[in-house]
Amino acid sequence: MSMMQIILQAILGSILSVGGVYVMYLYITTINANNNIFLLIGSIVLLSVAVFLFIRAGKSDKMFMSKMPPIKPLEDAPESATLADRLQKNNEMMGEWKKTNQTKDRLRMLEMSAAAESSDS
Repeated sequence: MSMMQIILQAILGSILSVGGVYVMYLYITTINANNNIFLLIGSIVLLSVAVFLFIRAGKSDKMFMSKMPPIKPLEDAPESATLADRLQKNNEMMGEWKKTNQTKDRLRMLEMSAAAESSDS
């Protein structure tokens, strides 16, 4: 489905939904004068077709999938990037992250103690 068809379906769905709401309004305003069931049926049909068009336009994932680059499998990776190397690199990064968090916590404690000392003075 091309992009133009998706846009046209969305526009047509919007028009039909507004029309369905208007026909429902007409049915409600004329319910005391005459009980015209055709207005109710017409509004339900218009709103149903609008919902169908919205769902159909929303499910068109083909336009998004065609622009994605192909995903390379893990087996095509070079030999230097084996799973053991990746695990080691991950562990190193986790160690650096722990050091960073500890330093951040120490600095926060120093800041809190400095603020407490300055408020005591």
